Amino acid sequence: RLLIDRYSCMMSAEGSLMIRLLATCVAAAGRAGQLVRAVVESGNLGLVEKGFDDPQTEADRRAQRCVISSILAKFPGLTVIGEETLDPSDEDQKLITHDQSAEVLAEKCPAHLSAVQEKDVVVWVDPLDGTKEFSKGLLQYPTVLIGIAVGGKAVGGVIHHPFWSPSLTSGSPSNAMATGRTIWGLVGMGVRGLLNPLQPGPASSSSSSNNTDQEKKGLTVITTMSHNNALVDRSVKAVKPEKLVRAGGSGYKILMVLEGEADVYLFPTPGTKKWDTCAGEALLLAMGGTLTDARGDVLDYSHVPGRYLNSLGVVATLDKDTHKTVLDGIPKDVINDLQKMESKY
Repeated sequence: RLLIDRYSCMMSAEGSLMIRLLATCVAAAGRAGQLVRAVVESGNLGLVEKGFDDPQTEADRRAQRCVISSILAKFPGLTVIGEETLDPSDEDQKLITHDQSAEVLAEKCPAHLSAVQEKDVVVWVDPLDGTKEFSKGLLQYPTVLIGIAVGGKAVGGVIHHPFWSPSLTSGSPSNAMATGRTIWGLVGMGVRGLLNPLQPGPASSSSSSNNTDQEKKGLTVITTMSHNNALVDRSVKAVKPEKLVRAGGSGYKILMVLEGEADVYLFPTPGTKKWDTCAGEALLLAMGGTLTDARGDVLDYSHVPGRYLNSLGVVATLDKDTHKTVLDGIPKDVINDLQKMESKY
């Protein structure tokens, strides 16, 4: 019976594009993390500036070549969009992995995704989210992000945290001690790999929802460390958090919401792109959470060349009531300013 069950599982995975794709993405993200750590170990980040306050390193370049080439090697008909603009002829076969995660292949595909075809899928890749912090040696923040969208909706996500270590308790990790970890999931399947798997609810509360003192505690808000502006400041002040955390990288901030370290990721300003949020949104949705822009509209992950900016910002929570409270708290003049800015893009 065990052999039959295993065979059935393998056959099911072989017939499911989404499971096979997710298994490939998990393996590629892990390989990319190894490459990122190797760049740090080399002592030469290969830093260049793509534009104002927009750095790129050799780690970004190697990780993107790894992830995109590894995906396309198995799924040549997919649309895969990466953050970095690289010469397609500059491919290194040594960076590619042909592995697939056995853990993912053992999963059953959610029914609503079982008939998805390659033509329906867009994969969004941020090979090293948090490059600015990475270039400064703030290694707790960078992540490798792979988001899977179907019909413009985020449905699958992989967040690889390359410098995580089981012994890390606080501060910036040591590259020598890092092993990395990978968080992954599909809408309808759930999320795997979290350190503190939680049900939606306030980060400041325990599992006891009847504790009056806990219920009175305010929000923990996580927001930008490196891209602050007046729109962010006005919004953070308006929602009156009990605790404000500033951190680098959209992937890291969404991960902190997923693991209950923050109630809301609040960034009501242009800055993030679709490759910054697709993976995290899919994982939030898989846990019953929500990610919208500051106006409350859902993001569209269809591929429209050149239209990558989340122009009305990002609000992400695990708890839907918290999400509504935060949206209601964002000042109307902030939304008006965002909409005026959006008309210029």
